[in-house]
Amino acid sequence: MFVFNWFKNVLASLGLFKKTAKILFLGLDNSGKSVLLDRLKESNFTIHPPTIYTHVEKLTIDNMNFEAYDLGGLDFCKKT
Repeated sequence: MFVFNWFKNVLASLGLFKKTAKILFLGLDNSGKSVLLDRLKESNFTIHPPTIYTHVEKLTIDNMNFEAYDLGGLDFCKKT
């Protein structure tokens, strides 16, 4: 699959292949952070409700271990 091969090539070029890494998914609301994390974790597309709290997922792709942090729904950042 193109996404996984591209991801492996990027990690190999950074020297992170077969190592443990932490990934931070940070972006604008409704930009697809949780969808991308779920795609990496389960290899499928699903519709997600807005992320309310920060959550951490542990992923293993081939021999690479990741701890992915999805930062979404940070209400304290919004102006009232």
